[in-house]
This record gives sequence, structure tokens and C-alpha cells, in this order.
Amino acid sequence: MVKLQPEYGWHVSPEYAPISYGSDYKNSLLYISNGYVSYSNPGLYLMNSRIKKIRLRDVGTGEYKDYIIADSPHFSKIDAYDVLTSRAGMEIEILEVYEGTIFEDTCINFIGVLPTANPDY
Repeated sequence: MVKLQPEYGWHVSPEYAPISYGSDYKNSLLYISNGYVSYSNPGLYLMNSRIKKIRLRDVGTGEYKDYIIADSPHFSKIDAYDVLTSRAGMEIEILEVYEGTIFEDTCINFIGVLPTANPDY
């Protein structure tokens, strides 16, 4: 389900944005590319809000953990599988944002689960 959070942006859960982490999830990381990333216009990054703090919740167990995301256009890597134990899916809730200098929207460029064998991401 995707719900508007008036202060910060969106609440993303599996009904609308499923995040699957396969059978080898213990050897995977959650990757987030934060903000509006444009190599041709890098100034857009600071103009838009970016996620600062998120909550990852295991859909099956209800357990959760909060994470601080670096204010950087580079990928953030999160090893959250001590929390995500049921493999039923995850919810991502935005708790805080870095405010944009011009725009109030919150941008996330990419969210994905990749094996830890991809250290160059």
C-alpha cells in the first residue's frame, strides 16, 4: 500500500510496490539511490528533498528497524535481514527527510535488493 505521509512523503508497502528478495535473501543487501540523481544537472539533487530516516518492517512478523540514509547521491547499502526474517515482504516507511532547497517532493531514484556479490553498486 502507498499512503501519503503529510510531513515527509510516502509509505511504501508490498500491495503496490512489492520488494522481493528471493531464496538467498541472507546474502543480499537493500540498495537505495537517494534523491533526484541527474549526471547532466547535479544541482537537482539538493533542490529536492531526500530520505533521511526510514523504517523497514517485516510484513510477516511486524518487526522493524530504523535506518539513517546518508545524504549522498551514491548508493546506500542496508543489511536488514536480521529484521526481515519471514520472507513475506517488507514495508518501507519514510520517517524523516533532508529538506530540498527549492522543492518539497521527496525523491528516491532506486530501491532494489541485490546479492552481496555485487560490491561495485
